[in-house]
Amino acid sequence: MKRSLLVFCSFFALSIFAPAVAQADPVDFNLVRNAPVGNAVDGILTNLAGGGYICDTLENANHLVPAGTYQIVLNYSPRFNGYLPEIIGIPNRAGIRIHEGNVPAHSAGSILPGNPDPIAPGHIINSRIRLGGIVNLVRADQNRGIGSTITIN
Repeated sequence: MKRSLLVFCSFFALSIFAPAVAQADPVDFNLVRNAPVGNAVDGILTNLAGGGYICDTLENANHLVPAGTYQIVLNYSPRFNGYLPEIIGIPNRAGIRIHEGNVPAHSAGSILPGNPDPIAPGHIINSRIRLGGIVNLVRADQNRGIGSTITIN
């Protein structure tokens, strides 16, 4: 049963993001944030290179990345024991990533991808699935020798 679920989830993630991975342009992510509500800041992550909506996001209002445009690289995170997108070039900060999580407390400056939780405002769901799609997009760029960027507004 677990194997069937894994195969289904992999197929589901690939079917959602396959058109974006096959694109010729580099991924230029754009994050538009909403006003904070308590310690939660939600936003919408899109792909300016033609992929449109990617996912919703959640951040901790006390640890926001400053607005600006940054490079994204996929590299190994010892903390998360896996390859994750890292946002490079943030003034006076390092190790800021896009990683899975569900509540603002799961972020100390990083961006959590997902979908809004319809039951709990200020929380997200499906974070692992949405992260997998983002990883695939950044990996595809790196495999082609080009860089991904993120503009945070």
